[in-house]
Amino acid sequence: MMTLLWIALGAGIASMLRFAVMTWWPPHFQYFTAVFVVNIIGAFILGIVLTQVHASFWREVLITGFLGGFTTFSTMMTQSAQKRLRRQIGYLLLQTICGCFSLALGLLFSHFILR
Repeated sequence: MMTLLWIALGAGIASMLRFAVMTWWPPHFQYFTAVFVVNIIGAFILGIVLTQVHASFWREVLITGFLGGFTTFSTMMTQSAQKRLRRQIGYLLLQTICGCFSLALGLLFSHFILR
């Protein structure tokens, strides 16, 4: 039960952080670029957590809670549904490719720099 509460706390803190990024971002580009940046940062942090955090409790709190609350898959899907099909596919591909690249950078950074 305590693990569930810690996951909820991590998700709540991360959601507030994401909200802060979204409100800080310039309004004209807010919903496209802010979501993109948040997801890329989340993928990078995921790479670090996967290599540096070995305790299952903290992995659950950080990955499921914090990163689950910080990254915005549902927002990305909503934005994609509101755009034309051609733009939607391009946006989803860009998010996916850049997210994978950012995850790989996080893994490499963690492996070579944070050793």
